[in-house]
Amino acid sequence: MIFDGKFESTISGRPQILLDENNQFLLAWQQRSYEIAVTKFDGLASTTEKTIFSKANKQASTPSLIVNNFKKPYVFWSHGSDTGGGIYFSWQKQNGQWQEIKTALEKSQPIMWARAVIDLNNIAHLVWGNDHLEIYYTYGKIE
Repeated sequence: MIFDGKFESTISGRPQILLDENNQFLLAWQQRSYEIAVTKFDGLASTTEKTIFSKANKQASTPSLIVNNFKKPYVFWSHGSDTGGGIYFSWQKQNGQWQEIKTALEKSQPIMWARAVIDLNNIAHLVWGNDHLEIYYTYGKIE
């Protein structure tokens, strides 16, 4: 069986997809309103209510969906503005709700994109680029 469906949302940028431990898909995308949206899709055309992540006066972009060693889904994304940028994240709790937004990094220069991976020791490794086309790296322990 092949499902061909459309989500009632407008996207900007490339969506990310992740299969969780319950064999359900998580989708994350940047909306045209510069907010990050995440929703769960069970493969049968039904979706859960989407969760929106946003920081005031900043433009969100480039979501990364990943799971940690405990199979907990995380979403990382970058925010940019004329006065600086940051990388933020959240994770899905056992009850299905998303944790309040946490800050991974804030800089005085715009962050144009960011990507993340989590290693076997639950260390998040982040790479990002600024508006001068420079690439940076940092890492840190997560829950």
